[in-house]
Amino acid sequence: MYFYFEWNQDKNHSNQRKHHVSFEIAQRVFLDPNHFISARKADAKERGRYEAQKFRQKSGP
Repeated sequence: MYFYFEWNQDKNHSNQRKHHVSFEIAQRVFLDPNHFISARKADAKERGRYEAQKFRQKSGP
């Protein structure tokens, strides 16, 4: 599977200042084989937003 990412550099710099994470680093979650994307509705303003989440397999029984 091939992914191509592009973004606004001003927004990337803003994100780094606000969250201390660059888009170059953040894109890695989509390349992780253990990620999934789920729809979430935290409130009416966030309708239609998605979040990528990573899950890990539990070890043991």
